[in-house]
Amino acid sequence: MLSVKRVMPQLKFLALNLNRLTGALPEWIRWHPSLDWWDPFTLLFNQEGKDELGNLAGFSNTPANLNYFIRSIRKRNWPTPPATIPNPAPTREPRDNNDPTP
Repeated sequence: MLSVKRVMPQLKFLALNLNRLTGALPEWIRWHPSLDWWDPFTLLFNQEGKDELGNLAGFSNTPANLNYFIRSIRKRNWPTPPATIPNPAPTREPRDNNDPTP
C-alpha cells in the first residue's frame, strides 16, 4: 500500500494541460479522489511542445487508462494517507429495525 499525501482533497477541477511540464506525475495527482472527474487525459496528462533539449513535453508515468484507479475504488484499497491526516470513519448501512438478525 502506498503512502500518499492528500493534497487539496476537496478539489473538484484541475487543468494543467498544454503546458511544457515534464518528469514524473506526482502521486497525489495519480491517487486523488476526484481524478476521474477531472478528465485527466484531456485536461492534465496532455502537454505540448518540447523542452530546451528537444524532448517532447509530458509526464513519464502517465497511466494508459484509469483501470488501476477504478480497481482501487471497488476494493476500497486507497493509498494510506500520512498519520497526520485522520482517516474518515467508515460508513455503515442503516439497520432495518424489522430484521431479526443481530
